[in-house]
Amino acid sequence: MLNVTIYYKELNPMNVTTHGYVLRHSTDQLQLKFNHIHALNIVHHPEEGCWDLSFPPELNLVELEKVHELIEQLLLHCREPVLDDQKAFIGYLPDGGQAFIYNQFKQWREFILKAKHRSMEGQKVEIFTGAEKLADGILVDYVLDDEKAFQIKSITLLTRTGEKVFTDKNMSIAATGEFF
Repeated sequence: MLNVTIYYKELNPMNVTTHGYVLRHSTDQLQLKFNHIHALNIVHHPEEGCWDLSFPPELNLVELEKVHELIEQLLLHCREPVLDDQKAFIGYLPDGGQAFIYNQFKQWREFILKAKHRSMEGQKVEIFTGAEKLADGILVDYVLDDEKAFQIKSITLLTRTGEKVFTDKNMSIAATGEFF
């Protein structure tokens, strides 16, 4: 299991909602299930002034993002928080540095997503804005927004009717697994 501890001097009243569960400052223990196998265990030790979070290392990227977001929310409610995520190693950065569930997470996520999208170039993909499918075709290129962490600015596809460039907010790319 990977472990994170958040120490605090004082805990502000809170109601953090995640996955349909409400985490309050008075909550002692909570288990958030990601699926039938994986779960995030949260234990609050108010007398010691800390939260302990534990989760399996086999979580996928979406599940890791949810854990990261929950940690960010918890930190917002702690006065003078100190986070220890050294037992929550998730991978390496392009420069060989280590990434943890909180520290260096965003850089690691960007590295992973760039590699994922690079590997899809020349493959048949679908592009979405939110849950709505915009198009499908061969991925020719994509451009990232320099101001936002791994936000796709535009996508160029080779479609049945020719090469098209798509620009929209919140676009995502998914491989179809089909080959021409």
